[in-house]
Amino acid sequence: MASLESKGSQTTRPPDRMHTYFDHNATTPVLPAVIEAMEPFLQDQWYNPSSHYCPQPILDAIEVARQRVANLIGGSAENILFTSCATESNQTVIRSFLDGGLPVLVTAVEHSSVQCFTDGKYPLDGVQAVGVDQDGQMDLVQLGDRMARHPTGLVSCIWANNETGVVSPVAEIIEAVKSAGWFFHSDAVQAAGKLKVDVKKTPADYLCLSAHKIYGPKGIAAIYRSRECQITPLICGSQEQGLRGGTEAVASIIGFGVAALVAKEEHDSRAGSVELLRQQLESGLRREFPRGRINGIGAERLPNTTSITFPGCDADALALILAQRGLLVSTGSACKSSAQTPSHVLLAMGVSYEDASSTIRISLSHLNAPDEIAALIQGLEEAVPLASG
Repeated sequence: MASLESKGSQTTRPPDRMHTYFDHNATTPVLPAVIEAMEPFLQDQWYNPSSHYCPQPILDAIEVARQRVANLIGGSAENILFTSCATESNQTVIRSFLDGGLPVLVTAVEHSSVQCFTDGKYPLDGVQAVGVDQDGQMDLVQLGDRMARHPTGLVSCIWANNETGVVSPVAEIIEAVKSAGWFFHSDAVQAAGKLKVDVKKTPADYLCLSAHKIYGPKGIAAIYRSRECQITPLICGSQEQGLRGGTEAVASIIGFGVAALVAKEEHDSRAGSVELLRQQLESGLRREFPRGRINGIGAERLPNTTSITFPGCDADALALILAQRGLLVSTGSACKSSAQTPSHVLLAMGVSYEDASSTIRISLSHLNAPDEIAALIQGLEEAVPLASG
């Protein structure tokens, strides 16, 4: 395997001469260093790692990647299980408790892979939503009341919200959950790589991660579980310690490992760069749109995310007009882009139906540049009036 260190971080964004991308919470471009690391496992080293004749270097490369993913969150390699996506990871953990007859409490602002169990579409007995305040923070009083009704169960709280960027007070929640004798799970997909997540300092029982949110390939994700915590396989088989069946996606696993390595090494520089870009963005938004409202502004937020409401504006029309000008933003979670109703996250925060329908999400990257932010602000100046009234 080629040495990543010998070639530098290689975080150059692939060229897109048609669009400027501001939707990095939906997905991120795959870094050249990740592609280069994956390539040998798509060509020469293509063997099935579960076969008896698989070359040892392939097995070793998988374990290196496992350790790199673990290092991103301060964990150990033996506690990492690879899956196909964060949706599978989240649902594996939740269903493990439901299969054991234990209750599950989730926040009202979870990613759709968790929220789907409480929105009536795929209801499961035993899953209940806990309300949030106007900044999207879990109601800890309500949480305590709910936990007091059962001796144990699972609390699932998203670490950083994919739509608003609001960061949950995870350490405080974990303390409350464990004091009640419950277990804690977090969808950390948006947090890992953007925040310093350390399971030694914030001892979550389960975390879920995804490669394509940190400049790795799609189709590969992971579950972290502490040593004491059990998992009931969603997909049975002999792979991944017998906890997740299916032939290992070797090239994708390798790519995940490299993306995790680079994310950890470059965390400080990435975070500093993107924070400056967001300051530029939000300063310009406040100046040009004094009636605009930034959602979750009273809480800690991811350094790259701005959810802004333009009252009276049709968010879908606005996103389309911007796209026609080569500026790509979103109206919320990519997993709900075809939904006909506004964001459940914003509605749970007390945002009106009309205002939720007037909200876009801008999620930046360290790969964006100040002139791109200036172009976006100018594009919004032109597009908001066209999408309003």
